[in-house]
Amino acid sequence: MHTATCVALCVLHYVDGDAKIILADGSYESKYREYFSGEIVCPSRSLSLTDPNDFAFASVPLKDGFAKVSLRMSEERNPDVVECVIHNMETF
Repeated sequence: MHTATCVALCVLHYVDGDAKIILADGSYESKYREYFSGEIVCPSRSLSLTDPNDFAFASVPLKDGFAKVSLRMSEERNPDVVECVIHNMETF
């Protein structure tokens, strides 16, 4: 699911164990299929990976006021690996 300012996904860690979440820049080479590609509005020029309780696992600066995002996963339902690729991530 996605809106203008959010991309949401769910992993069922309680079914098969933990899922590996990878946050990467646009140069990241992937072997997984892309399930989402688009832009989300980020007026703060940063993007955060959060859980349902709004705990931020990671935040990255962006070059623009939007994020070009691709989600690649090991499988469509209950993936073991989710790659969140930010194509316009600012370099640190």
